[in-house]
Amino acid sequence: MLGVVAALALAPILPSQAAQYSTVTAADIESLLNGPDQDKSVATFYIAGVMDALSLQNSMLEEQGMPLFCPPEQEDLRAVTLGPKLAEHIGELRKRARSKDSLGSITAGTILTVMLSGEYPCEIDPQGGTLVPPTTAP
Repeated sequence: MLGVVAALALAPILPSQAAQYSTVTAADIESLLNGPDQDKSVATFYIAGVMDALSLQNSMLEEQGMPLFCPPEQEDLRAVTLGPKLAEHIGELRKRARSKDSLGSITAGTILTVMLSGEYPCEIDPQGGTLVPPTTAP
């Protein structure tokens, strides 16, 4: 059902318009997330695709004991939830002198990966030496 909603949201976009977002920079995604509803839909659709790829990559790396990020199992990592967090993260980067100049060249996927790695760090399992989600006290 969500796929149908996303497809309908993107239906008014012409292929030439969609092509301009083939490589989405942090500045691009920030603009889309802060734009009108149609732009927010494009951003959400893009973030969903990036998260599909990151989740697959993270699962493969987790099997090798080296995941990129370790969110709690119940964490909501849907694009609609991550969009505002990503916009906030990019806003914080924009405040830093060295970071704001590179937001036009760093991809949104890279920023999302770094954000997730920082927000959901992994711990080293002392028994296996692999990276695992942090343990939480009961």
